[in-house]
Amino acid sequence: MSNTVKVAVFRNETDRLSRRVNCDYHACVGVGEVKNWKRITCRVLAEVEVITCKRATAYDLERFDRAIADAKIRIIQADERIAALEVKDQRVPARAAVKLPLPLPLWISRRPANDALV
Repeated sequence: MSNTVKVAVFRNETDRLSRRVNCDYHACVGVGEVKNWKRITCRVLAEVEVITCKRATAYDLERFDRAIADAKIRIIQADERIAALEVKDQRVPARAAVKLPLPLPLWISRRPANDALV
């Protein structure tokens, strides 16, 4: 099914998809955010792929095709990033593996340095 839209809507939808790919993706920090970004971007891509415009210029069509191609590539990259973040979350932090010694009792640690035992 194809939806014919006006040029303004066509350009807005192209910009919407481009913004999801080029701006919103880079703002994601954790696994949950990247998964949410991917879910929403897949939905936006499905909505945008089916639209057409009779009055779109060659430049509009080129940007439209580029936005769709970039979105598909970025979705694949998101899968790789999710896998990497999940592995990173499973690793034990280096500080947790190091066992620190217990602090010295106060009477030992507060002794003056020049205190001579007689």
